[in-house]
Amino acid sequence: NSGSNAGTVKINNLDGTGFASGANVKLTRNGCPAIQATDVSVLPAGNKISCTFDLTGATTGLWNVTVTNSDGGSGTLVDGFTVTNGNTKVRK
Repeated sequence: NSGSNAGTVKINNLDGTGFASGANVKLTRNGCPAIQATDVSVLPAGNKISCTFDLTGATTGLWNVTVTNSDGGSGTLVDGFTVTNGNTKVRK
C-alpha cells in the first residue's frame, strides 16, 4: 500500500472482488497525471491483482487506486496508496 518515488514498485496482492482479465489499474490524485499500472495480472478467482507502477518522480502523499474492468465496471479505493519520498537521507 506504499512505494517510493525513486523507481518502480510491484504490487502482488491488490485485494477486491469482481476483477476480470484485462482489467486496467491506475493511481490518481487531484492535480497530478494518472499513473498507469503495467504487467497487470488478475488471479483466476477474480479477487486479487498483481501489477507494477513506475513511481519515478511522482508526487508524495495519498493516491486513489482505481480498477476498471474491460466491461467498464470500476471501483476506487480512495487514498488507498501512499507514495513516499525515495530521496530522503538520514543524517547521523
